[in-house]
Amino acid sequence: MFFTILVLFISIVGIIWSVALLLPPRKNVVAERLEQMKVTRERRIKKEVLPFLQKILKYVTDLFPAPQEKRMSRYRNLLVLAGVRSRESARIFYGLKLILTVALPAAFFFIGFRLVDLTTGVAITAILAFIGFFAVDGYLSYKVRTRQEEIFHNMPDVLDLLAIIVEAGMGLDAALRKVSEEHVLSKTPLAMEIRQIVSEMTVGLPRIDALRNLYRRTGLDDIKALTDILIQSEKFGTSVSQALKGFAESLRTKRKQIAEEAAAKTTIKLVFPLVLCIFPALFIVLLGPAAIAIYKTFTQ
Repeated sequence: MFFTILVLFISIVGIIWSVALLLPPRKNVVAERLEQMKVTRERRIKKEVLPFLQKILKYVTDLFPAPQEKRMSRYRNLLVLAGVRSRESARIFYGLKLILTVALPAAFFFIGFRLVDLTTGVAITAILAFIGFFAVDGYLSYKVRTRQEEIFHNMPDVLDLLAIIVEAGMGLDAALRKVSEEHVLSKTPLAMEIRQIVSEMTVGLPRIDALRNLYRRTGLDDIKALTDILIQSEKFGTSVSQALKGFAESLRTKRKQIAEEAAAKTTIKLVFPLVLCIFPALFIVLLGPAAIAIYKTFTQ
């Protein structure tokens, strides 16, 4: 009797569990609502706040003499490498440099100038003006470097996916479009650049020219090497998938070597924190009591 009840109970639980697994998962209404609010807030910032800030920066830029065209061209190239393609991005960037150059010394003049003497105040004001003018350049260079590193680290996976899609029978153009729509890679800088390639090919630009434009937008030598490989494969009729696989393997090896090099540098980088921070505290803990005992002995 007990065994029959136990079997019946296990069967009922199994049926209920199976039905629960087959049912669609319950939607988290709160999480969905928070996500919608987040997206709405981001859209509002892009639609209202950013244009207002751009107008202010343009107005400030117009108050000062225009920089040389060579410098503005350099700013445009750096902004493109950082992923910013707006037409007015160079002027906005220059306006931000001017605002920080004036704002930081002015803030110090009204807040902290009275707390120091005249010579120190003038020196700090000049240093803040220098920092305000070049800090934006440093941040832009940092964004370019991090974007290039992210593109480089994503390239082997993207090339493997391209090779698999091409082997499945799709053309390279369709494979590029398919990779750009992949959910895992859709928000990465490389996927955005691939979507730009697809858009350029859609309006009639040859694939090779679109890939060369990708090199101009990223500044990576590996992209240029990929373009050369695809040109050679198309010219000599070799297998595109095999070329992509081989290049992906070489990039993966290069990525591993960079990681090993960074790991080898860690030991050297740890010397300075050890000498400046840990060793002094260790000496105080170990030699402090002995020094105090010696001092008391000689004073008595």
